[in-house]
Amino acid sequence: MSLRLKHALCVWSLVLWGGSALLAQPKVSPANWGERGLAVVPMVGAGTFEDPKRPLGMPKPGEHSRDGSGVISYRYEVSDDGQSALVEVVTRDRGELGKVLESIRTRGGTNARVFEKGRATKGEIEAEFRGRKKDFDLERFVSGAQRAPAAGTPAPVRP
Repeated sequence: MSLRLKHALCVWSLVLWGGSALLAQPKVSPANWGERGLAVVPMVGAGTFEDPKRPLGMPKPGEHSRDGSGVISYRYEVSDDGQSALVEVVTRDRGELGKVLESIRTRGGTNARVFEKGRATKGEIEAEFRGRKKDFDLERFVSGAQRAPAAGTPAPVRP
């Protein structure tokens, strides 16, 4: 076997081995994408198509920025009294998260409470959220698990 052929085979085997290692990387769970913060904020919006009810500081449907700045995703549960929302907000980086949370603090005034994951304890977050929603479960909320319907509640009809 010629030296050139040996060299080519060696290069190809490295390329194939390296490529397979890249493909073998585990996928990152969506729960670990972006920077996340939690907040209790007032509900805003008129409840119309043009101005849907939503948590303060969260974009209307279709209003997310095209460059990925600001809020890239959020989930919320309405409090028991229907006047506030328990929100998990996701941004691309910590700088954007700081801006969003500061905006919520400023616009929400005394009606808004903000928690950064890793800075606030689980106990602090749960105490605040359970004061607004009696059966709140932080683990279920941040994992995105769906709540089972209450006994006697009809199942949703899917078209």
